[in-house]
Amino acid sequence: MTIALRLLFALLILAVAACSDPSETAAPEPDGPEQKVPGFAPLPDSEEADTERSLGDPWVGDLDGMKERRVIRVLTVYSVGRYYIDAGREKGLIKEAAMLFDTFINKGGKQKHIKTRVVIVPVARDQLIPYLLRGWGDIVIASLSITPERQSIVDFSIPASKPISEILLTGPSARPLDSIDDLAGETIYVRQSSSYRESVETLNERFRREGRALVDIEPVSEHL
Repeated sequence: MTIALRLLFALLILAVAACSDPSETAAPEPDGPEQKVPGFAPLPDSEEADTERSLGDPWVGDLDGMKERRVIRVLTVYSVGRYYIDAGREKGLIKEAAMLFDTFINKGGKQKHIKTRVVIVPVARDQLIPYLLRGWGDIVIASLSITPERQSIVDFSIPASKPISEILLTGPSARPLDSIDDLAGETIYVRQSSSYRESVETLNERFRREGRALVDIEPVSEHL
């Protein structure tokens, strides 16, 4: 396997609903019970209708099913360097990975004129997992950290990087912090759907056991 293809598989964050049957070929009806996704707000009814019109009927299934449908939908987010539009053309690392995956998935096909196309569907970051579970995408490639909370509802590929250390950033007006325990009673601003929010909640669990004041989690815009 070439280095480029190895890089591709390292980048792909493959995810399917853990509770779904791999042989399943149709997603739950949109008006059925909504599965709660930790850290992600449920989609408004109007937004679901708009998504269905733009992405077609929701569908979930395995790779064989994707090949039968001849399309693999990659959910990602806009990000300079990773995926962006320049002069009307898709560019970035995610676009390059999708092109390599497209080439690989169609390699060795008996009917060369019938291909499975890999298409990119950009969404907001807090829509990645809900859209995947609802059947509006087949794969997520968006630098999602592997966390126990997320592993409870989706499956991941092999990690694309080594374990990452989280670093606390403060502004010039913030008081000095000697240790993580100094966050007790302080306010942390973080995206609700991010893995950092999970880390702060884990810290609050320890503070609660120790009788300390909890960190006040203040959600910020998902566009950050």
